[in-house]
This record gives sequence, C-alpha cells and structure tokens, in this order.
Amino acid sequence: MTRVARGIFFPVIGLYVLGAFYLLFTEAQLSIPVVAHISMGCVLLLAVWWMSRAAKEQPLDAAFNDMPQALGLFDAGGNLTVSNREFAEFFDLRHGHHQPAVPYHELERRLSDDFNMLGILRRTRERMLAGDVDYAYETRDDGRVLSITHRPTEGGGAIVTFHDITERRFADLRVGFLASHDMLTGLLNRRAFRDKIETALSGSVTGSLEIAVLFMDLNGFKSINEVQGHLAGDALLCMLAGRIKAALPDNCTAARVAPDVFGVLQAGVEQPLGISTVAKTLTERIAAPLELDDTVLRMTASCGLAHLKIAHASADPVEADDLFKMAELALSHAKDEGRSTLRIFEPQMATTADKRRQMEIAIREAITMDLFEVYYQPYMNIRQGGVAGCEALLRIHHPSLGLISPLDFIPVAEEIGAIGEVGAMVLRRACQAAVNWPRDIKLSVNVSPLQFAGRDFLHDVSDALAMSGLSASRLDLEITESALLADTDQTLTLLRKLLALGVRISMDDFGVGYSSFNYLRRFPFDRIKIDRSFVRDVASHEDAIAIVRAATSVAASLGMIVTAEGIETQEQLDRVRAGGCAEAQGYFFCPPIRAENLPGVLRELARDTRAVA
Repeated sequence: MTRVARGIFFPVIGLYVLGAFYLLFTEAQLSIPVVAHISMGCVLLLAVWWMSRAAKEQPLDAAFNDMPQALGLFDAGGNLTVSNREFAEFFDLRHGHHQPAVPYHELERRLSDDFNMLGILRRTRERMLAGDVDYAYETRDDGRVLSITHRPTEGGGAIVTFHDITERRFADLRVGFLASHDMLTGLLNRRAFRDKIETALSGSVTGSLEIAVLFMDLNGFKSINEVQGHLAGDALLCMLAGRIKAALPDNCTAARVAPDVFGVLQAGVEQPLGISTVAKTLTERIAAPLELDDTVLRMTASCGLAHLKIAHASADPVEADDLFKMAELALSHAKDEGRSTLRIFEPQMATTADKRRQMEIAIREAITMDLFEVYYQPYMNIRQGGVAGCEALLRIHHPSLGLISPLDFIPVAEEIGAIGEVGAMVLRRACQAAVNWPRDIKLSVNVSPLQFAGRDFLHDVSDALAMSGLSASRLDLEITESALLADTDQTLTLLRKLLALGVRISMDDFGVGYSSFNYLRRFPFDRIKIDRSFVRDVASHEDAIAIVRAATSVAASLGMIVTAEGIETQEQLDRVRAGGCAEAQGYFFCPPIRAENLPGVLRELARDTRAVA
C-alpha cells in the first residue's frame, strides 16, 4: 500500500469505527444494524493490520529467497525450522517456515541416494553440535565446491549456509596457476622453480640430500625469432617444452627460467650421474628434427649444471639462489666454449665471476672518477731510423686494485656497453697529446670491434680531430680482423668515410685470424701489424719467418707498410728487418710510458742507432 493510499484509507476507517462506537453508546439496545457496523469495523481493522504486516514481510521474504547462499535455521534438537528456496531444493522441501520442524533423520532420509551430500550433511551437523562458529569447504561428486558456515543461535540451534563457490574457486586456482607457471609453455616459471628448489633443500634438515639443477639454453633461438617472427618462436618453445615434459623422469621438475632457457630440478639421485643422464636425453630430444612453418629445424642446446650433496645439519646452509647461480655460471661457460656442450659447475667459475664483477665496478668507477690514463709506446722506422709513431695504450689507476691492464678491462667494458664512451675518451685525449709532438710522428689508437661498429664512431673520430686540431693524416686507427666480420658492406662504407677524412687505417694482430690475407685484398689498409706470436718465434721457427716474408710481400704489392709487434731482442729485430718489415715496436726499444715522460724519450729514440739498418 502506498503512502498516499494509507493517508486516505486510515482516516476513513477511523471515522467508520468511531461512528460504530457512537451508535453502540447512544442506542439502548444493540440493534442488528449497530452490530453489523461494529463487526464490519473490526474486520476492516484486521484487514488493515494484515495488509500492513504483509507489506513489511514481502521484501524480507523476497530477499531471503533470492540469496545466492542456501540458508537453513535449525533448533537445538537439530531440526530444520526455516529454509530459503536454495536450501529447500537440496532436500526437495517446500521453503519457508516449517510447522512442524523437519526432523534431522528426515533430512538424512531424503539424501539416502546421494551419499556425497549425505556425508556433507553429517559432517556439518557434527561441526554444528560443537557450538562454535566454523567454516568448511566440501567438494561434490560432480566437482562443485561448497563453502559451508554455521553460527550458533541463542536458543541452542544454528544458522547454516551452503554457498556454491565453484566458479570462484576455479578462478582462484587459475590465478594461482598463472602466478607459478609460464603462460606460454605451462612449465613452472622462474620464481616457482626457485621455490621448488628451496623446498627440496629443506629436506636436508632431516637427512643427507643430493640435488642437481640443469639449465639448457637453446642455441640460435634469437635468429629464429628475428627471421621467422615471434609467433614461430613461441610455437617452437611450446613444442620443445612438450618434448621435455614427455621425456622427463618422475623425480624431475621442469621450468622455463628465461626466454630461451629451460631448467630441470632433480633430487634424491646420485649426482652428477643422474642429472647428466637427464641432460643427454633431453638434448637428444631437443635435437630431433621438428617442422615449423614448412621448415625443418634442428635445435641444439648448451647445458650448465650444478649439484650438491648436503649432509644432515650442514654447517654451511645452501639456498636456492646459490644453486641457481652455480647452474647459470656453468651454462655461461658452456656457451663460451663453443655451445652445444655440457659444463658442470666448478668453484673457480665463481672466483672468475667475482673478479669480473669487481672489474665491472672498477670500470664504472674509472668513468665516474676519471681514473683512466693514456700511456704511449713508440714504434720505430727500422729502415731509415727514428720514431715513426706512438701507440696510445689505456690503463686504469685504481685506488685499491692498482694499475689495471687493458687486456683485463677492455673485454669487460665491451660486455657492459661502456666501450664506446671509453674509446671516445681515449681518442680525444690522445689527439690532444699528439698535437704537441714533432709533426712527423704519427698517433696510433686501438679501436675495439664493438666501438668500430657503433653508430657514433665516425662522429667520435671527427670530433677528436676537430677539438685537438691534429692533422687527420697523423692519426692511425688500428682495427683487428674481428671488426671486419660483422657486415662487409657497412664496414667497407665506414672505412672509406674514414679514409675520406684523411686518417690512416691499420690491421692489427695480422696472422691471428683465418682470413687475414683475404682482407688485405678487400679493404683499403695503409699498414698491417704482424702479431707478436709470430715475431716471438722468428728466431727459432722457419714457418714464422715465412709468414712474415709472405705478409711483407703482399703488403708491398698493395702499397702497405708492415710493422712487427713485440720486438724484445736484437735477433728478432734483425730477422723481421730481413723479412721485409719497415717498422718495429716492442720493449727492445721502449716500454709504454706516461705522457709526461714521452718528450724526453722521443729525443733519445731519435738518436737510437739500433733502428738504423
């Protein structure tokens, strides 16, 4: 009944009842009309009361029966007194108030054919009789999951709810699965794999344990992504993951720990024999031909493994991260040694890795604190005498590590991407220093292959010459054969642009590579430097001096100068001069020296008669 209707209806009924009572008290005798008026008034009042009560209870009943949970009210004897529609459907009952209450044994009888639900009812009753607020999860035969709660009431009974949470539970399980598994392959992800190792290591608390971790890196996977696309790469990973899972023993767990790296954990087996056998099986499965987009591929894998035997109550507890790092170091060594190999972790690998990290820190400190210093080693004209030029050689003066050789820090600088910045700095400083030398002395600067391939290298050279004022003809850039391997056309274009600036180009470490003579024909070099390994043996090995003669003969026909590196004795000098070399460099004449000592050394070397033929 609406508020407006009640505002009209109740005053009218009130007037009618008042009129009936007035007739009652003004008539001496109760006539039939009077009695009829009074009766009608009472009926109307009762109707009003009932409609008002129904109006209040109807929303409550609707809400009660529209609840997603099944709700039942039990008395102290365990009899069902009230149930909503969902609860009643479990027992094929009429919902609402039960008068009389439905006995518990009647509920059991109605579930006699559903043993699963009957068991759920009995366990719920046991928990209900305990009298505490309780929560439980029960699973139906069809896989659906019920969340069951019961709360005691004041009269000794209980309110029980059954809630079907199957969809929510599956959603939670999916979230949990995705949190611990790789979405692409379905294998454990890196974090979950680490947790698995941690769990396995915890077994050593109660006794000895042998545990091993294997990492397998897919060789050439990056090129497949680049050539055939990431979808093809993803398909390949899924196929290989399937092969790994199919071939994996029951005592192993597999994971995808990096984009192209799979991991395997094995515990409880004699190691490293157990995991080595697994590695052999898996690499064979990986290497089996597979078809991808009408292309037959044969993949290979580099493997690194680490294993531990942990005694009970070990004094040196091992964590999952330690085993992870060991396997990663072993994998790194396997890749460095030619790929498609297996390496087992050895303690010296960790020592090497620590030194490398220490060197990386030292390089970054040298850049920030300006700890670099350029030394210079003169090289001589061994035909006419005098100094032909000086090679710039970089050092790091570190406050705790002392003087660090470029042989130690240049490879690390290349790995961490700092070689471009360091190389540009050397060019600027060396050009600035060479401006103050006699004009007939050239400056030679070593160029890293990665620096040479950098987009800014040509700019760095131009900038160093412009800032210093050094003539481009006095600058000699020394590059190794490895700098020429990446992209022939691009490399040739860069060399021609450098030559257009007026700088000179030398091939350093000639003879070490496989194609040194071929590069002499293809690229426009001004000078070649014969590697010290050949110079060292010229006095005792005829093949070494034969290579020197061949190099000088080819160089002469192409208009190139030949410099012999690493001269330490008079005999070596005589042999390379006889072999046709025009220049020589080494400790026999002068070691690398600091910039401030160079002017005096240059004056002394200008008078050095050993360089005169």
